[in-house]
Amino acid sequence: MSKKVIRLPDGFIGKADEARLESFGGHLIATGLATRWHWSREAGVDVAFEVFHGGVDERLLLTITRDRKRDAFVASDGAGRVFAEGTLDRVMASADELARTAHKR
Repeated sequence: MSKKVIRLPDGFIGKADEARLESFGGHLIATGLATRWHWSREAGVDVAFEVFHGGVDERLLLTITRDRKRDAFVASDGAGRVFAEGTLDRVMASADELARTAHKR
């Protein structure tokens, strides 16, 4: 019996990390720092966890992706500027701080 090798996309995020990100998105919404979260899963594009805020004038607050080559999660602000990378815990802590700062404006 031959084993089939499945090539995962470079931006692959596992189920356990997906659940943690979804819980984090729920936390941001529950604390009033975001209005919704969304998974961007377009063909040919890395999977991205996106968080939005602003109600009627809703806009992208932040995006979290995974870079498998560097074995790190990467967080970008709404303008696409990277503000954190590393473990998922570190990236979520930085994202929480960004959301709190953006909420104060």
